[in-house]
Amino acid sequence: MSLDARSTISFGYPAKKAEVEIVSPITAEMAATIDREWRPLLEQVGTQDAEWVWSDIVNECSGAQFASFAMINGGRIEGVLVLERDRRMLGTLAVGATMHYLATAPWNRLKDDGTPLFPEIPRARPVGAVLLARALMFSQDEGFEGRLGWESLDGALTWYRDQFAGLPPLSEFGRDLSDENLLSFETDLKASQAFLDQFRREGAALLRRC
Repeated sequence: MSLDARSTISFGYPAKKAEVEIVSPITAEMAATIDREWRPLLEQVGTQDAEWVWSDIVNECSGAQFASFAMINGGRIEGVLVLERDRRMLGTLAVGATMHYLATAPWNRLKDDGTPLFPEIPRARPVGAVLLARALMFSQDEGFEGRLGWESLDGALTWYRDQFAGLPPLSEFGRDLSDENLLSFETDLKASQAFLDQFRREGAALLRRC
């Protein structure tokens, strides 16, 4: 495991700034921690990803074809990202990267009404946007020009669409193309670069490569 990047996020309420580390790859010990700390909370509220077993995911996605990242805040795992290289895109048939998993810790999530899912635990933000930016940068680093594809759980559809609101649109593909009956998204060079440019302009959660 090595330090990949640093980012500045807001933490707790009233919000204060905190510098977090993004490390790679996710280790078996970290996966076990996620299963121990995240799963009981996710099962409590019945989220779609409550059934994900991170120890199995990390084991299955540990070869040279894959890359994985975790955001660490003072020893606490705030979010994780798992990617795969050299996957054929649905829209252009060009080769790109696939984002298999992007997940934030339960205490960083919001209810439908915008209130924290677990208000008793200090919330870090933004986490998902930082990791999405890292995924798009990964596509660029690997020579895929920002091409990134992923399938989305239904509960995350609105979040992904909101991330690209006002930007060159995501390509969206129907459930008939998915083995899991999920909608799929893809970015091209314009969409990914526009997201990263906006991310940097806003000044929040700047992602600094190490």
